[in-house]
Amino acid sequence: MRETTAGPSRLSRMPEGRRKGSAGAGTTGVAALAARRTVGVEDMAPGPSISGRWLLLGILLVPLASGRAEVVRTNVMVTASVLPHARIEQAATPTVHVDPLAVARGYVDVTHQYRLRTNAPDRVLLHVHPRPGFTQAIDVSAFGATSRLVDTSLEFSPAATGPFEVTFRLWLAPGVAPGTYPLPVQVAASIR
Repeated sequence: MRETTAGPSRLSRMPEGRRKGSAGAGTTGVAALAARRTVGVEDMAPGPSISGRWLLLGILLVPLASGRAEVVRTNVMVTASVLPHARIEQAATPTVHVDPLAVARGYVDVTHQYRLRTNAPDRVLLHVHPRPGFTQAIDVSAFGATSRLVDTSLEFSPAATGPFEVTFRLWLAPGVAPGTYPLPVQVAASIR
């Protein structure tokens, strides 16, 4: 509460800009009326308080800031193309164990498991590529057919996707010593 003195009277500012006057302690009756003095309007006009200024600013700015709410919608066309792919998986790096009996016989039989993963099974070709090494020829049996692989690659059309088995008969080159060797073929897949 703020007090303003105007002569012998005191004015006290009350909340919300109202004022209350008092003629002082112990003054009663006609003396109290004589002790009162008229205070000019300009002295009593309340100035805007800080909170009142913010309120006034808010009232003025709300129409500018609020505007009208709008909803904007748009459609975006998205297309995606998944290219055909094929991949061969194998459980482990295939190796071949050549024992003295296989060296005497001249060949060793190896069966290996593969798995074909593709999104275009009707377009897959399997390729069997020879690797130079300890063989002079390789018979490849897969999907019910057997072919001989010497210097060139073979191609197969697989019957289905998923796991499949290939049996290799490795015809040993002269002078091969018993031991463990990497499989002298590479199996790969491609899309035609």
